[in-house]
Amino acid sequence: MCVTYGLKPSEIAAAQNLFKSWYRRNTTIKAINNPSNKDMLLVVGEFTYFGTSTKTGARIARPLILNQNIWDELRLKQPKLPVINSNSTRDKLIEDGHNVTDFYLKSDKDFNRDWKKTRQKVIADDVAKFLKAENISLKDADDILSSWSASHDDILKAEKSILINRIVPGVKDTQLWGEELLTKILYEEKQLISRLERRWHLQHIGKSSKIQQHYWAKKIKESKIYLPDWRSPHFVASKLLDIGLRKI
Repeated sequence: MCVTYGLKPSEIAAAQNLFKSWYRRNTTIKAINNPSNKDMLLVVGEFTYFGTSTKTGARIARPLILNQNIWDELRLKQPKLPVINSNSTRDKLIEDGHNVTDFYLKSDKDFNRDWKKTRQKVIADDVAKFLKAENISLKDADDILSSWSASHDDILKAEKSILINRIVPGVKDTQLWGEELLTKILYEEKQLISRLERRWHLQHIGKSSKIQQHYWAKKIKESKIYLPDWRSPHFVASKLLDIGLRKI
């Protein structure tokens, strides 16, 4: 099912319509195991059925293929999920850095209330960890993100370094820096970070050029040149300035 939808295992574990239809306002999406379901849309929630965050948000996924023979052969319309009822499994998830929450719900109203409350807590915990993450160099950050064995704490350090040193340099030293800004750009308005990045490059084209020089020098040294990478915020900003944006 992961391959069919192009999703991670945790996102499949967060599916909300495997065994029953999903309803919201005037919209109904049939259950995956419903024989009359032809579209096979999958509703992915923000949390798995055992309480961990998917980190990718809620959305509706469409299968990459609807060939009936493949679906029948793999028995995808008969989904099964492992039963999580062992304390050792729960402890292992916590040990690996997952946010685990126990749910004992009696109704959809309870679920909606507790889901919102839990989501807010998970976001607050993640933002707090992000703020406390060690400040490291861009080189160390790139090395961490290119490693398959990086720990969750190391990834947080790397993502923080990329944000404050490459995407929006100097933001850490402004009055904006803090829980409110990080919550907004990492969870609530993810497109805001792209706007802030483009604005910074446009206003600081000199510093932007130096950052790009270091970035491409490293890429060339490692022989990791990928043509679409040229379409960077720096490239967009420089071209806008070339056409006389400041004079418009």
